Amino acid sequence: RLPAEQLRRISNSNKRTVIEILLDQEGNYFSSLIHNSSGIQALDEATYKAFRLATPFVNPPQGLVNSEDVLIHLYYEFNVIFDPLPMAGPSGF
Repeated sequence: RLPAEQLRRISNSNKRTVIEILLDQEGNYFSSLIHNSSGIQALDEATYKAFRLATPFVNPPQGLVNSEDVLIHLYYEFNVIFDPLPMAGPSGF
């Protein structure tokens, strides 16, 4: 959960995290690299924590294994658009 100060900083802005997830040949989490930070540490950390918690990915295709480092490289982009104003208005119900 983000503190109120961080919520104010990210409001009305788009935040983008680009991450590379590394898995071993069995689909277990090995490591991660942030290629583009959102600027909010908690958001960046949430991306790789989600993958750590989701592994192992059972029976990954062996064609995904990189021949140089014997790891599977997955690239993802996460975009967060946060606009608190619609939540603050009347519900209309």
